[in-house]
Amino acid sequence: MKATTTDKIDLNGYKTRKEVLEKLLQQINKDLELNLQIEWEKYGTLLYQEIIDQVAPVIEKLIRQGNGRVEQLLYKIDVSELKVKEAIDSASETNPAVIFTHLIIERELQKVVFKLVYSKSINE
Repeated sequence: MKATTTDKIDLNGYKTRKEVLEKLLQQINKDLELNLQIEWEKYGTLLYQEIIDQVAPVIEKLIRQGNGRVEQLLYKIDVSELKVKEAIDSASETNPAVIFTHLIIERELQKVVFKLVYSKSINE
């Protein structure tokens, strides 16, 4: 698999930026067909971990329902099979829902950051 522009961007610096996390939540809601609402006032700021905590039970439910829904979702948001296999093989976490949640949110964050970086480079 060829490295993409988003593979070269350090995403960690974006995980604390409110505007990025708001867009991340919008992207997740759109792609996962959810309506997650996070109480901003409760934390004073949107926390990356709170997004993970809200998405993980949804993924857990999809796994329990079966029907390949999680696999379809991973395909839809463009998480490669190789990335899934690597994550499962190297994970210290044994709960598949948590592993898949991290993969999903990481990919969605890549999309958001790519759009942000790309739109800035176009406008400059």
